[in-house]
Amino acid sequence: MADFESKKIKIKGNSLNANRWLEAIPKREVDNSDYTFVGLGGYKEKGNSLSFENLKIIAKKVAPINAIINTRIDQIGSFTKQARYDEDNRGFKVRPKDLNVTITDEMQKDILFLEEFIANCGSADDADREGFDTFLRKIMRDSLILDQLNFEIVRDEDNKPIAFYPVDASTIRVAKDDLESEFAYAQIVDGKVVAEFEKNELVLAVRNPRTDIDTYPYGYSEIETILKQLNSYLEAEDYNMRFFQQGGMTKGILNIKNDPNGIGDQRTLEDFKRQWRTQVTGQNGAWKIPVLQLPGDVEFINVSQSGGEMVFEKWVNYLINISCAVYRIDPAEINFPNNGGVGGNGGGVFEGSNKSKYENSRDKGLYPLLQFIENIINKYIISQFNGDYVFKFTGLNEKSEEERLQVDKDRVATYITVNELRMEQGLKPIKGGDVILNPYYMQSIQNGGGGAPEFDFGDGFDEGGEDEADTEEIDTNEQVEDDTETDEDNEIDKSVDIIVIEEI
Repeated sequence: MADFESKKIKIKGNSLNANRWLEAIPKREVDNSDYTFVGLGGYKEKGNSLSFENLKIIAKKVAPINAIINTRIDQIGSFTKQARYDEDNRGFKVRPKDLNVTITDEMQKDILFLEEFIANCGSADDADREGFDTFLRKIMRDSLILDQLNFEIVRDEDNKPIAFYPVDASTIRVAKDDLESEFAYAQIVDGKVVAEFEKNELVLAVRNPRTDIDTYPYGYSEIETILKQLNSYLEAEDYNMRFFQQGGMTKGILNIKNDPNGIGDQRTLEDFKRQWRTQVTGQNGAWKIPVLQLPGDVEFINVSQSGGEMVFEKWVNYLINISCAVYRIDPAEINFPNNGGVGGNGGGVFEGSNKSKYENSRDKGLYPLLQFIENIINKYIISQFNGDYVFKFTGLNEKSEEERLQVDKDRVATYITVNELRMEQGLKPIKGGDVILNPYYMQSIQNGGGGAPEFDFGDGFDEGGEDEADTEEIDTNEQVEDDTETDEDNEIDKSVDIIVIEEI
């Protein structure tokens, strides 16, 4: 990998959007003369389900779906930096596949190269190429909307990856099985094939694969699963919007009954109508009140219903909860109070029982997404260099500083010494630190036992089959060893606990 690392070249992909700053120039001339829009020369369409364009439109129009996708992308974005440079160890790292292997200097160089390759989306130092954070946000947005992500891998003459670029998944089609061509994928824009790719030049991955021969290998977006509920949400939202903008149903009817001393002719009535509507009609003609003339006195007939129900509050709450359930995210994570859900009232995700709901949402939704990304990076990037390494996200289950301190306290009080803990933290050992901060252990070494203390298990308890004579003999020998200790040793032993506490 050392020679590969030294390459400093401008890299450009084949796909139309491989580089956002430069006009794409396909590697191969694509002849569209024989292509028809139906099938596009043997490239398979998505099938009878929602098209990619319709899926993108729905994701833009339905606010809760947009909130869910943006939340998940931001959560994934917090893992796109190298963990070695983060104080909380959150991010990604490359490590040996075998956890028991000893990392050599050469392996450490390989690990650093692979991590830099991922962080830069390539080996060359190219300022025009986007970093791993932008790359991951783009392909995961496509995945969460379309259940398909694509990225192009640019390779050198040795077939090793040089760089990788995100590609608009809605433009990628796969070749039919009976297509007699070396190309496996095509990028289609405005009904024309603008680029074609061999199998190792483009990655296509889905989160919800199916065996359906009519749709394989395309995925199954969550939006398709809840299409009926999303349509209901849009209808409810439109209804409420019209309710405030146009008034929906009129509030009532003003009945001006025939009165010889009042409005006597039609012209006067029309003038009154215009004046009335100017004074009481809302914006965009909302709350228009019909004015009629019938025999009798003036009266107002109320036909409106109470607006306190907010028309579909519980219905909309149900629809949002369904959407969150399909995307495996808790409504509290998108700042939507789950009043009608199992958890009861809403609130912040870290308040009370909501913290456990957030952790459950993380385990069911966020963790599988990160694992999905790990599998893709390992299969199409890391393994192309060396199969002995794996790409991993870290910090998902990291404890807080207070929790880590408590764990360290428990460890030095049970099975490791203070100096062993200090070595883990990169600190120098201290005098008197080769002890476990356990009162029984401290008492034992102060009494000269040099090991774990003995306990009285009561009469009749046979510990290892020893009789009373053997026990008395051991006690006597221990007493002899105690008598042989020097005053200097006793002084050091008695001060061990004080020294350790002061140093910590």
